[in-house]
Amino acid sequence: MNLSLGTDPERVQATMMSAGVLSMLGVSPEIGRAFTKQEDSAGGDAVAILSHYLWQARFGGTPSALGQRVLLDGRPCTVVGVLPASFRLFQKADVFLPIGAFIAAQPADRGWHPGIQPIARLKDGVSIDEAKTEVAGIAARLEKAYPETNHKTTMFVTRAQDVLIQGVRTALLVLLAAVAGVLLIACINVAGLLLARGLSRRRDVAVRIALGASRGRVVMHLLAESVLMSILGGAVGLLFAAFGVPVLLALVGPTLPRADTVAVDARVAAFTFALALATGIVFGLVPAFQTARVDVREALNEAGRSGIGGSVWQRRARATLVIVEIAVTVVLTICAALLIRSFARLQNVSPGFDAAHALAADIPLSGTKYGNDEMRTAVVDRLIERLAPFVACAGPR
Repeated sequence: MNLSLGTDPERVQATMMSAGVLSMLGVSPEIGRAFTKQEDSAGGDAVAILSHYLWQARFGGTPSALGQRVLLDGRPCTVVGVLPASFRLFQKADVFLPIGAFIAAQPADRGWHPGIQPIARLKDGVSIDEAKTEVAGIAARLEKAYPETNHKTTMFVTRAQDVLIQGVRTALLVLLAAVAGVLLIACINVAGLLLARGLSRRRDVAVRIALGASRGRVVMHLLAESVLMSILGGAVGLLFAAFGVPVLLALVGPTLPRADTVAVDARVAAFTFALALATGIVFGLVPAFQTARVDVREALNEAGRSGIGGSVWQRRARATLVIVEIAVTVVLTICAALLIRSFARLQNVSPGFDAAHALAADIPLSGTKYGNDEMRTAVVDRLIERLAPFVACAGPR
């Protein structure tokens, strides 16, 4: 819709909803109130609720926005509330309007489906499969009662979360698996380096134990080194993410649902810290225990006579570690590459035609200024005539 506040009009996204939606979802306006039943009916007052973003952008985030009248497609509406910044009703919207007047204006035709989407909450103890079965039964009874309009027409129940993510769940899980594979490669590499480093520190650990340090204390010391290394790596990764996320979001554009809510915040930092702590402990335990199991007498004796190259056992252990590390890394690298390739294919599914250099444009016409089909058709005809040498048109007129 075109929003006007006495200045230049702005194109905003609008969504209609019934008066009970916010209360059912457990959402309260940040300021103001929700729609009343009288407003959500035919002949009700023209009111609107603003999104938090539009409230901040056009009203400066001041409570004085309540009660102000705005023009939406030339129709005056009174602002009665502002929604929280976190609220999202499936699609991003700037303005919310009552749906009652729209429903009352629809023709009394069962075959007419204007795209109204019902929202419900499952009863406690009822599964989504049970809800699907019950709704399918209702659809079957409607088909028998209205065979002309409801023939082969059924209804589906979908979780609101699945509607929100719009089918990208599979692609994101594949990407998550690829990232987890890369993380596993890094952890195995670091664990291998810690094992190799532990072999070179056998004499140092033996001296500590000979001087009275317990093996448990040695394990804790080595584990602390591993955790510190892991946390430092996580901090560097978090720094890269803070600068890289905006760039990645600019690349994906509107193809990722709720992309505007993706940010490196306190929750991401806490998750990164927890993951770094867990990986530091898990992949540091084996090198720490292996190093602490050193034979004190053998380590002190072989250190004095084996020279720089170390004992035969040390050289063989190092060679084995290198071989295992390379083998595991190659396997995980191949798996990660295959997962990334699968993700790329999921993101580049062919639409069935050559989409190279093709653009799509939506030209909305004000329902107030162009109030009938003849006026709208005349405008579209003029546009097609002027753009005919450059573009091809498709879709409803």
